[in-house]
Amino acid sequence: MLNIISVSIGGLIGVLIRYGIIQVMQQNHFTVRTIVANSLGCLLLGSIIAGIQHVELPDHIRLGIIVGCCGALTTFSTIIYDIVTLLSQEQFTQAVYYFVLTNIAGVGMFGVGFVISTFLYKQF
Repeated sequence: MLNIISVSIGGLIGVLIRYGIIQVMQQNHFTVRTIVANSLGCLLLGSIIAGIQHVELPDHIRLGIIVGCCGALTTFSTIIYDIVTLLSQEQFTQAVYYFVLTNIAGVGMFGVGFVISTFLYKQF
């Protein structure tokens, strides 16, 4: 039961962060907002994955952050919806660029979070 509550609370936090990004970036193209939200989630996930190698977190906390918060903050369905929207607007090149950029940004930000967190844990 504690795991379910933790994932729910983490999910609420992730959704609120994503909503905040959308509100702050209303003037930006919808694909930019999705890339920012997903990149931030990947940065957080990379940091957490590196962190749990150095600090033991209780399962319910780990699940709340990884499954709840990161899962709600980053969404594959939004990427697909954005790509379909671009395709329906006959913006084929932009759809391909968006797909590639989203994946590169996600992997890159995960790596940045992982490397920075690993470095910081070794310093302290």
